[in-house]
Amino acid sequence: MYRRVGLKNVGDGYVLTLTPAQFELARRVLVDLYGGSHSSRVVAVVAGGASADFLGLRGRAVDFQSRESIDVILTDIDLRALCGSLSFAVLNCSSEEAFHNRYGFYSENVQAVGRAIFGALQGMGISVG
Repeated sequence: MYRRVGLKNVGDGYVLTLTPAQFELARRVLVDLYGGSHSSRVVAVVAGGASADFLGLRGRAVDFQSRESIDVILTDIDLRALCGSLSFAVLNCSSEEAFHNRYGFYSENVQAVGRAIFGALQGMGISVG
């Protein structure tokens, strides 16, 4: 469920297709990172040049029952910032229990979404590093 994402190159950016659960997972991570107790320096390191409200995910709720997928339009910078944010979330918790309490998802699910995005980028021949 978390191991596959869709990614298409469109113009100067990308369309990332997520399941509602993947979208909610990413939204919760971004809300915590950008609205939480992390300093602006931490956010700058993790997200690079992306703005604090990138993706518009912070305030966007999703009806899990009525949608099969959600398309999110991203710039290259936003896509890399999302990957960095997912990676940071996994590294930032001291235990699986703390992670689950913080996000409502298990760290393995966040890792799977991050890896799926990296895999999709590599499948398109785009350097991740």
